Amino acid sequence: MRRISYFCALVVLLAVSVAGFVAAAIPSPQAGASGTTVNLVGLTYSPKTITINVGDSITWMHDATATPHSVTADDASFDSSPSCPPTCLGANAIFTHTFSVAGTFGYHCRVHGVLGMVGTVVVVPIVQPRVVAVSWTATESARLTQMAPSLGTNAAGVQKTSTYIISFLLGFAPATPIPQTLPGQGSAVTYTDTWQPDELSVLDRVKNKFVLNDVDATRFSVGIVDFLLGLGGHAPPRFAQL
Repeated sequence: MRRISYFCALVVLLAVSVAGFVAAAIPSPQAGASGTTVNLVGLTYSPKTITINVGDSITWMHDATATPHSVTADDASFDSSPSCPPTCLGANAIFTHTFSVAGTFGYHCRVHGVLGMVGTVVVVPIVQPRVVAVSWTATESARLTQMAPSLGTNAAGVQKTSTYIISFLLGFAPATPIPQTLPGQGSAVTYTDTWQPDELSVLDRVKNKFVLNDVDATRFSVGIVDFLLGLGGHAPPRFAQL
């Protein structure tokens, strides 16, 4: 019964994949975050919350009024005006700070923090692409070629596509379409996938769920999808964990 229910889910998923996966809402830094500006307008910081990469800078710009303000970190890691009041940011003043470590940094105005003039900077680490090379025997490569038409891809695309599918079944919507790369082969072959930063949560969800490394997570995903397709593959030992 379990296999039938997952197979039905897979059929639905494959039908959707013809038009491409629905994009997941994955938080990301704002475009051009290295030059991000926060405006001090009235008694607010605008935007109130901002996301940047490690190494990026934010410039706070005071409006044209004479209202005294400061940009003061809750943890004292940065402060535009340590002696405010009386020495605060004034009309058209600017303050710039570069964030060198990841984390969430709350900040406030020394004068108007009690009135709700607060802000947050979310600093995310720069994630590098990850290369995963998976070697397949001639017999396994032939099975990838057999699976490929059912997945709307080719033999090389099966390993990445399968990982996307399993991650989807685990409750995570992939962020990018099914990849299609390289021609299929029927001999021993190594297929190499480059997982971009916005894709890594797809691979890592499968990897962490089943306590595997990148290569074994890929092979495991292919084994499950092969079994669900009903093409003669055998369910991997950890199939019951899905």
